[in-house]
Amino acid sequence: MNFSLGQIQKPEYKPSYKLDFKTYKNKKVPGVVHLAVPRELEHRHSILFYTKLVRYLVAAGFSIENDFIAYGETSDDLKLCRKVHKILIKIERSLLMTEFISGRPDPLPETTEHRKLRNSDKTAILIQRNDGTWPAKSKKYGESGYFRIGEVDTKNAVAIDELIS
Repeated sequence: MNFSLGQIQKPEYKPSYKLDFKTYKNKKVPGVVHLAVPRELEHRHSILFYTKLVRYLVAAGFSIENDFIAYGETSDDLKLCRKVHKILIKIERSLLMTEFISGRPDPLPETTEHRKLRNSDKTAILIQRNDGTWPAKSKKYGESGYFRIGEVDTKNAVAIDELIS
């Protein structure tokens, strides 16, 4: 199981958190206005995109700080991924203080399944390169141990707006 945006399914049941994504998906998060997207990704990513992504992952029971790790095939890939990972962690901390005051929601069944299937205790973040290619996967994380952030490939992914609306 390769865990990517295209494989996160809307739950069939009503989750325990009281967050309406249709209303809140574009809501700005206090304390992150000073954050900037790395220069290499400015033309493809935005803080609003990262905020939507983190809001969804936290609502699904993930912890960016504890469940995810920066990964790169080359030192440049790794350096860029570390920058993005730090931004995602800062957004997560702000969300936990403002929108998830009562704590992180319980993990969805898909979250629990993903954790069981990965080879490591972390999920590696893969950032798509500007030329459209992806860093090569390492056997350390297994088939289910990756989370891709990049352009939408209509064959195996859906846009995050479609996913959470």
